[in-house]
Amino acid sequence: MNYGDSISFKFLYDKTQFTTLSALSSSTGWKVTLPDEATCTFSGTPTVQLDGVGINAVLTYTLNIKPDSAMTWA
Repeated sequence: MNYGDSISFKFLYDKTQFTTLSALSSSTGWKVTLPDEATCTFSGTPTVQLDGVGINAVLTYTLNIKPDSAMTWA
């Protein structure tokens, strides 16, 4: 992955979580744990975007993280 690429995560809307993530504006440390318990740690700058909504549609948002460090797998 190049540092110019973003990593995207989609979430079901939760007001507390959305508000917390939206308040982040500088480089933050992240840890992603996969189902097989492998982990990846890195730092990056987040942006949060509410996805489009429709009648009877599930409300979701996307967290985009632009990494600014190497990714370390364990």
